[in-house]
Amino acid sequence: GQLDQLRQAELSNQNDVIERTATRIPAMTNPVSDNCGSYVRIKYPRPLIRLAQLVLLEASTLSMKKNKPKQSWVSNNANYSNNATNLLLGQPFGFLHIRRTDTIERCNTELDRMYHYLDCSFGGPKVKQFLQQHVQEQQKPFLMFFATDEANRTYRNAILKRLGKQPKVKKVDNTHEPNESPLIHAIDLDPLIEKVIAREIRRKTLPKSYRNNYTVFMVSKILGRKSLFALAQRKKGLCDSCNRNWVESGIGEYHDREQQRWEHLDPSQDEAIIQMQLEEEWNNLPFIDH
Repeated sequence: GQLDQLRQAELSNQNDVIERTATRIPAMTNPVSDNCGSYVRIKYPRPLIRLAQLVLLEASTLSMKKNKPKQSWVSNNANYSNNATNLLLGQPFGFLHIRRTDTIERCNTELDRMYHYLDCSFGGPKVKQFLQQHVQEQQKPFLMFFATDEANRTYRNAILKRLGKQPKVKKVDNTHEPNESPLIHAIDLDPLIEKVIAREIRRKTLPKSYRNNYTVFMVSKILGRKSLFALAQRKKGLCDSCNRNWVESGIGEYHDREQQRWEHLDPSQDEAIIQMQLEEEWNNLPFIDH
């Protein structure tokens, strides 16, 4: 199927194939040399980067199946390659993390408050304009990954449903304007990561030792780092009532980055350049331990 083709394209370069290793998780340190000598830079391991990419590919495929686009998902930009893998790995997406099991006393994450938080964070014309443009160009909703340690399925589904109804933009009479079609496709992240890990183990591209909670945590962390914006509700310092500025800032930075990317492209070499840029962006994500 399409996902298999995308996956094979991603793993076609032998240097990028997930190594079969007996180690539980590869080291996150890489020696780097410069004019000042050698030092150690902490980076996410390549196998975990690849898992995060495969999760994004899987999520994109699920979104296309659910929303049944009228045409194939290709960019409307004439310079952009039709290489589906490039398109998928370069797509923007958002991230929401809600931590509950051990932080409820420090951060109220009850549904009523989370509804207000999401409605406010995604409110405003700038966010809706971006999402509408994304749907028009990509023929699919904007992806939002939702990560949480909450085991209650009712709670998780309620958050996913609320995300899928964003943005709730108020009209002049203070009522909410309904979206004609979904602008956001929200995905419960942890189960999807576990599904991809299990599949790669079956295909023998990943050692069985990677089936553990730490791998799920790290892959989720990578996607959070790569996201356009990462919303969080988990402790006293990350428990705002609204983070619309984070969403709008992420959108603005994305527009600036893409504009610079296209301004410096040679049309005869754009596919190779885009591939190199995307791989570099993924592989050089800085590791932040928080």
